Amino acid sequence: MSIVQQLMVAGNETTTAALAEGMRLFATNPDQYKKIQDDPSLIPNAVEEVLRMSSGSSGIWRVMHRDAELGGVMLPKGAMVMMRYHAANRDPKQFENPNEFRVDRKNARTHMAFGKGIHMCVGNMLSRKEMTVSFQQFAQRMDNIRLKEGAELHYPPNMMLRGLANLPIEFDKK
Repeated sequence: MSIVQQLMVAGNETTTAALAEGMRLFATNPDQYKKIQDDPSLIPNAVEEVLRMSSGSSGIWRVMHRDAELGGVMLPKGAMVMMRYHAANRDPKQFENPNEFRVDRKNARTHMAFGKGIHMCVGNMLSRKEMTVSFQQFAQRMDNIRLKEGAELHYPPNMMLRGLANLPIEFDKK
């Protein structure tokens, strides 16, 4: 049951949330949307930048296997810690101007949205493909994506997942 639950959440909620975040980012950064429309070869990198800016999973719990110090704080063996993907993905030591959304960012794929190593999300390639195909279709069919006037974006509180409750957008048909 645990594996089925993981597949349902990881294979559905997170990709859905990332797609919505991508549309929000394109609606609020029309110059970046225009770039993928003009040059669809940027779409796979745009997917990585969306994941870097707003991964669907906010973090992951881990147990310390040995004593360690992080930022001057001692973390004892056995302590529960949460790695926060959003913090790692906005690290100015790793990403120049980390709060800017840039579809042509050279190191966008170095994000932590899918974890790392033995904890890498098994569905990461499927999620990337779904997002790539979706953004290709949007770029071909939709112009002038924008947030609906007066739209209020709401993120339900959740320690593990991050996703919009809804995304009121408008666009012009291409």
